[in-house]
Amino acid sequence: MDGMNMVALLARPEVRSVFEQLPGAHQDLGIELVSVDDGEVRMRLPAAGRVARRTTSAAVHAGAVITTMDSAMGLSVLVHLSAPSSLATLELRYDELREPGESPSILVAARCAGIFHDVAYVDAVAKDDEGDFARAVARFVITGGGDDFMAGAMRLLAGDFEPDQGDA
Repeated sequence: MDGMNMVALLARPEVRSVFEQLPGAHQDLGIELVSVDDGEVRMRLPAAGRVARRTTSAAVHAGAVITTMDSAMGLSVLVHLSAPSSLATLELRYDELREPGESPSILVAARCAGIFHDVAYVDAVAKDDEGDFARAVARFVITGGGDDFMAGAMRLLAGDFEPDQGDA
């Protein structure tokens, strides 16, 4: 599956829904996949009270922002690849330009700048109603997951996954 097919797959509402409901951070934080256009991945993080920095402010906690940025950056690498692969965050630097405001949601945009020797270089920006408040740069190692792993991942994203007896 090349990057363009991955974009088409992610454009399907049923796949997007499966992606957003994956157990873990996406579901727990309510991370939404907004769009995948021209190599840029956009995700939204609702600013619910459970992700607030402190009880006196509705501003989103940096950990939730970083999680969303990491996810968007990883997906931007997958879209950039010419063939499916697994990957891992090798390094992520988060720079907060200012504390986020009390916006109803945070928008993250990520783009893979390039891949050199199985290492992807990615950057992202987080915005609230007032504009950019954080930037991140990351490196991802492309681990080239086996065919069985990737076939299972694609079936899961397409909603066609049936667990093995050992998974039950």
